[in-house]
Amino acid sequence: ALEVEKIAKEIGKTSTQVSIQWALSQPCVQSPIFAVRTEEQLDDCLGSVEFQLSDEHKKRLDEVSKIEVGFPQKWGAGRVGAGGQFLDGGCKMAPSPWDFK
Repeated sequence: ALEVEKIAKEIGKTSTQVSIQWALSQPCVQSPIFAVRTEEQLDDCLGSVEFQLSDEHKKRLDEVSKIEVGFPQKWGAGRVGAGGQFLDGGCKMAPSPWDFK
């Protein structure tokens, strides 16, 4: 949260906007889910699509958000999933079993 706040101040955006924009920049995120109670909160969230984070900012946020995979999850890292593709932290998605070709 501290790094998000620092970046937000550097680029003149809110912490909410930086957080949502960073989530959108992740390889497997199609649409972030957020909830609001006021029109101001909605405007703040929607403001996250009006800019892009720099590679440096993304790298900083990636670094502070790393999670060390522990037992027992580390045993499943790199396992082969459906379709012969790896299902690991790289977010490689296996094809749908209904996608017959």
